[in-house]
Amino acid sequence: KFGNETFDRIICSDVLEHIVEDEKVVMELTRVLKKNGRIIFTFPSINEHNKGTMEDFGHVRPGYTLSSFKKLADKNGLKITKFGGYTYFFGKIAWRINDKSLKIPPIAALLFYPVYSLTYLDLLRIGKPNGLFFVTSKINN
Repeated sequence: KFGNETFDRIICSDVLEHIVEDEKVVMELTRVLKKNGRIIFTFPSINEHNKGTMEDFGHVRPGYTLSSFKKLADKNGLKITKFGGYTYFFGKIAWRINDKSLKIPPIAALLFYPVYSLTYLDLLRIGKPNGLFFVTSKINN
């Protein structure tokens, strides 16, 4: 166990969707965060793809929306200071190609980085994101 207000920065990346008691996790992260500290969260966004594949990845929920995460953050004394998406149209294509290529490891090794480079085109933000990120700060009480 860490003491109260131990950390000034915490990264919680692709964790909350795996945990039934996500509120307890956010409460604990907030407890160990210093005043004015920041937590970066990433997780899937709620969409049909993530609803259909959540069990494949051991997720207990398909993800969050801006409003559902905002409620969780507000309840735990966190203020959202920045948010956005990741893995748009081209990232989804790259992910599918790399996922299929894993069945043949030598092909996966050859394709991974060239295919991954497609994700840079996600800067164009075409379509809806498959994931969300939030930067939060602890509200001084």
